[in-house]
Amino acid sequence: MSSSTPQFPKLNSHNYNTWSGEMQAWLRAQGVWRIVDASSLAPMLSTTPTDAQITAFDAWALKSDKAAGWMYLSVEDDQKIHLKGIEGDPVKMWTALCDVHMQKRPGMRFNAYDDLFSIRKQEDKNLQTLINRVDTAIRRIQDLCPTDFDLAKLDEELASMAMIRALPDEFSNFASSLLLMDKLDKATIQQAFVTEESQHRHRASEAPAVASALAATPATPALSGLLKCIFCLMNGHVMEKCHRFTKMQQEAQQSVRNNRSKGKKAYRAQETKLEEVVESAGNASACSLSDPPTLQNDSDFDWLADTGATSHMTPHRQWMRNYNEMRVSIKLADHTIIYSAGIGTVVFNPVVKGKELRSVELTRVLHVPQLRNNLLACLYLTKRKGFKLEVDDTTMHFKRAGETLFTARITSQHTGILNGVTEPLFEQAGAAATLPFDINLWHCRLGHHSYTDIQKMIRDGLVVGLHLDSQEQPDPICEPCLAGKMTANPFPTSLNQSYAPLELIHSDLHGPLPVATIEGYRYWVTFIDAGTKLRAVLFLKLKSDTFEAFRTFKAYAENLLKCKIQALQDDKAGEYMSNAFIKFTNECGIARRHTTRNRPQQNGVAE
Repeated sequence: MSSSTPQFPKLNSHNYNTWSGEMQAWLRAQGVWRIVDASSLAPMLSTTPTDAQITAFDAWALKSDKAAGWMYLSVEDDQKIHLKGIEGDPVKMWTALCDVHMQKRPGMRFNAYDDLFSIRKQEDKNLQTLINRVDTAIRRIQDLCPTDFDLAKLDEELASMAMIRALPDEFSNFASSLLLMDKLDKATIQQAFVTEESQHRHRASEAPAVASALAATPATPALSGLLKCIFCLMNGHVMEKCHRFTKMQQEAQQSVRNNRSKGKKAYRAQETKLEEVVESAGNASACSLSDPPTLQNDSDFDWLADTGATSHMTPHRQWMRNYNEMRVSIKLADHTIIYSAGIGTVVFNPVVKGKELRSVELTRVLHVPQLRNNLLACLYLTKRKGFKLEVDDTTMHFKRAGETLFTARITSQHTGILNGVTEPLFEQAGAAATLPFDINLWHCRLGHHSYTDIQKMIRDGLVVGLHLDSQEQPDPICEPCLAGKMTANPFPTSLNQSYAPLELIHSDLHGPLPVATIEGYRYWVTFIDAGTKLRAVLFLKLKSDTFEAFRTFKAYAENLLKCKIQALQDDKAGEYMSNAFIKFTNECGIARRHTTRNRPQQNGVAE
């Protein structure tokens, strides 16, 4: 029985279906699956057990320990919490993992049906692949159905799922609460719809009176100064009447509709991958859903110097440049999880001792609509951007290369607030990036041009504005450059290895040498046993002498190891393909294996 560990991916939060099948096949191959599925129970011991009973029980216990050990080693660290206290019982371990990942709840079946109806044929795949994907989705639905599930219950759930699936995005919280129910009953769902509609009308009738009054009052000169849109920061109107906000809202709704039409399964796969990255927002809090949208606190426009935040964050989309959509999960101080909508850069105009300094561009700023505050990640600047942070009793000084770029005042609540204002998107100004202008930055900006040419452009003044303020040496390994110059993907290590002596012999011919040896040799041939690593090098005067060299090696190796050569692997060059060579290997029962053309990696031991 093999003692090597399984080679398939370990169990994580979203691959149980494939993992369970591969794990079951592995346990069957090791002869211990019957113990895991409880069809092979522990032998009974009598009051005075005999030696045969003790031997049988020990053999069963050994298999049980192996099954439990292999299962524990085949799950990721975050899944081992489900096995705490049952590490020695493979039956309970298998059942616990099944109960966690195959919860037969209506919400799980809803998602499975949603995945099924979102399947589309991929452009580079054939119809057989599409059939396999549909069959896989059907089997997952069947696994999630309870044993007493019949057609009547199926009709009830399909009707309920159709009503839930038809809800727009504004009812997402309501739909999520319905999917948490233990049973999707049509009558219950209909009653929930009626109750939600009643509450929705009630909430609409009790909209904030202040917001309504501000939106409906004519814009007199005295009142216009009190109205300010928090979206575009212009005076004279509120966000509900803002043309820019209306246009952006329509574009966002159209984008959501386009994403839905392309299929939801690929989107969820990307979303799951992104959500594995968790950022921290330090001591920041999220906006309450009950906060009036037109009455925003002035502190929401200040930047807080936070040592607990892992990235810069802001809820203001109108501040951001170079904006790209990006969904990342963010943990708040109260362990609440919120999500970012995008990432970009923000230009900040610092004020130090009453004097306006050069604008600073904050890079990698996350747009988090639900966040209440703007956070400046202090540790990110010190660890990644080369900043030095100095703090006294009233001020925090952010320095780089001995120059103070901006400061933050310390309030009575021991909070650091940046001195200055943020520049909105529709205004333009020359900004100084927080990234140092080193040779590596210009290498990336100029399309990964060679370092030598960039240094020549700087030295000879061939490009205006191309300068360096950091002499840091570039990383000798540039992954985009390597990827662009690769003609083939890296060759993985072979999983098939030979361990028996003379089971497989690798051979390769080298030469000719430009100068012959004293004896007249200009070539040499290598023979390497894959199992014992026995190596032999024989010198040749001609390439055609390879056959005689193999006969010499065969006699030597078989006499030394007391067994026969079973297979020979070569690059199918002419010296290995002579009629005499082929006839000799056929008579000796030696299998011939040849590498693919121009793929020496397949014969890597000899190469």
